[in-house]
Amino acid sequence: MCEGRGAAAASRSRVTRVFCSLALLAAPLAVASRDAAKEWSVVNLRVSVLRLGTQRRAVLFARIVSAAPFPPRAFIDLAIKKKVLQFGEFTTKAGRKSPYFFNLGNFNDGESLRELGKYYAQIIVNSNIEFDMIFGPAYKGIPLVSSIAIALMEHNINIPYSFNRKEIKDHGEGGIIIGSPVRGRVLIIDDVISAGTSINEAVSIIDGNDGSACGIIVAIDRQEKGAGDISATQDVSNKFNIPTLSIITLDNIIEYLASQNTFKNELKFIKEYRKEYGVN
Repeated sequence: MCEGRGAAAASRSRVTRVFCSLALLAAPLAVASRDAAKEWSVVNLRVSVLRLGTQRRAVLFARIVSAAPFPPRAFIDLAIKKKVLQFGEFTTKAGRKSPYFFNLGNFNDGESLRELGKYYAQIIVNSNIEFDMIFGPAYKGIPLVSSIAIALMEHNINIPYSFNRKEIKDHGEGGIIIGSPVRGRVLIIDDVISAGTSINEAVSIIDGNDGSACGIIVAIDRQEKGAGDISATQDVSNKFNIPTLSIITLDNIIEYLASQNTFKNELKFIKEYRKEYGVN
């Protein structure tokens, strides 16, 4: 019996050495793949002992999964299906006639909201931004932070979230914050940055508590000029010296339309709009 346990221990020792070797091999793989705009990680490494007849073999399972950003096409497909992304003639807050409109509020059922949360969560995980909580400016930010917090649990990330009221509550617990107290490094979640008003308000609320904004995640970067020669997204990033990331950009939409045969007119109008108002 002791001899058998000794053999098993020796087998486990050999497996451990293999485990370590594989982990070392995975490191340069991750570095090399990042250079190719892809990021890989080794997860769920585990050792199992399989009984095959009268023999026992120690087997190392390594599941290497891509942590690279998902293809934008998948999100755009969903956005068109749910009429979140629409084509036509729309007036922006700046008074421009836009050939497309993006309304995140049309992710208005459980299934699509779950998928939306997953897309945001994946961007957050890929970003490597260090944060302690997420914050959603009212009103669209409210369902966003809720769905994202749930989606992040699929990555074993359990983080608090909160959002603000539009009006200060003068009864009960009072205040303007709902959810977790705002503290630490706060990642702001929104749908799109147009004039930057909601982000400015969010940063003011965060600064007024015990937090500091550490980044912004939006669904779409319209990549168009704001008041000056830079976009509202770039302006906000520069103003607060924090990164702003998006699930998709207008360039992603243009690439998507160019790959389809049914959006030739839409592609033409959006390219013209991009040429007139676009930024790099």
